[in-house]
Amino acid sequence: MTPAVLDASFVAKLVFAERSSHEAMKRMGRLARTRTPLHAPELLHAEIVSISSRKVREGNALPVQARRLLELPAKLGIVFWKMEPFAGFALELTLAADVSAHDAVYLALAERVDGKVITADARLARALAGGPLEHRLELLDEV
Repeated sequence: MTPAVLDASFVAKLVFAERSSHEAMKRMGRLARTRTPLHAPELLHAEIVSISSRKVREGNALPVQARRLLELPAKLGIVFWKMEPFAGFALELTLAADVSAHDAVYLALAERVDGKVITADARLARALAGGPLEHRLELLDEV
C-alpha cells in the first residue's frame, strides 16, 4: 500500500463543510480501512492554524471547529516529520517547478516515503501535470 502524505487542504475538508468535504471523508475512510500509513510534515500544524483562524475571522467557521481541526491530525495517527532532512529537495522543487515552498515540502516528503500527497489543491495538480512528480499527487476530486 502506498503511504499517504496528507496536506492541509485535504485535512481541512474533514472538519469544515465545503466543496469536496464528502469526498474527503470517503477517502479518509478508505485510508483507515486499508491501514494506509499517514504522513505529514510538521508544517501541517502551521497551515491548520492559518486555515482555521482565517475561516473563523471571515465568519465561515466557529472557534470550536478550528480547535477540532487542530486536534484532528493526532486522532488520525499521522506520523509527523521534521522538515530539515528534505528541505534541500524541497528547495530544488521550488526552483524547478511552479510550486510554493509549502507544496514542495509535502512533495519532498512524498518522495522520501515513496508515497502520494493527497490534496484538494487543483492549482498544485495543474502545476505538476505532465511533469516528473505528477505521480506523487492525488487530487481529491480524482479519488
